[in-house]
Amino acid sequence: GDLRALADGDPAEAILGDFRSVPGSIATQTLQRASRAQGIGRRQVLTRLGLLLLAGPAAWLAYQRQPWQQWTADQHTSIGEQRKLTLPDGSHLLLNTASSVNIAFSASERRIELLKGEVLINTVQDPAPSHRTFVVSTPHGNARALGTHFSVRLEPAHSSVAVLEGAVEMSPLHSGSKRILNAGEKGGFSDTGWLSVSSVDASALTWENGMLVAKDMRLSELLAELGRYRPGMLRCHAAIAAIGVIGAFFADTFFDVVRCADNSLIFSAPTGMPNDIQVAPALTP
Repeated sequence: GDLRALADGDPAEAILGDFRSVPGSIATQTLQRASRAQGIGRRQVLTRLGLLLLAGPAAWLAYQRQPWQQWTADQHTSIGEQRKLTLPDGSHLLLNTASSVNIAFSASERRIELLKGEVLINTVQDPAPSHRTFVVSTPHGNARALGTHFSVRLEPAHSSVAVLEGAVEMSPLHSGSKRILNAGEKGGFSDTGWLSVSSVDASALTWENGMLVAKDMRLSELLAELGRYRPGMLRCHAAIAAIGVIGAFFADTFFDVVRCADNSLIFSAPTGMPNDIQVAPALTP
């Protein structure tokens, strides 16, 4: 960017010069969504972008790697936060930890764009005069509700769907085929294909109440799940990764998991990094 313009001229316009390198449709959506979601004007949005530019090339490059849509999402939660929403049609949506969505209701469709994380949705009959489909879209495809209570979780390579009531029609982005999940089933899709279908374990959705239930779950898997609800990293030593854990835990109390799993385990964190914790076997004399 032109730092001289920031010093001697209009800061917002100088920042706009760098912002013009963003594809036009994305730039427009970013400014509009940020202004609407945060109640600030275009000039303030540009000024905030300028803080990243002034922080140096490394900060700006790191920022550019973050999806623009997440930064301007209509609704989002931070790590460890959950948020309940009532949608314009009366349906209910619960955002899990570190999740973000865009909400787009039109005359012909009710669409939730899942950008990150996980949502639990309970749809209601559409009050609009003409029926509108209810769709959750992800980078991998669409999940269309067929009068239902269901969850969608976005993973790097696929989207997972669990149906508690009703049914959900799934359609991968780059596949012409569709499949239906019925109540009590879980499955999912990548952008080109399908995940295997299995029975829903009701305990898998206890995160709705801030709980995680383990039924002979590997310690490494449980710590990975708990890690979604706290900042930093939870690492599991390979020697204890396969320890089985049974129990119900609040998502933010992972130390209880360690004690429950085995009283011979220890946890440690590097100096100056209290949130980066490794769980390992205790050293024997």
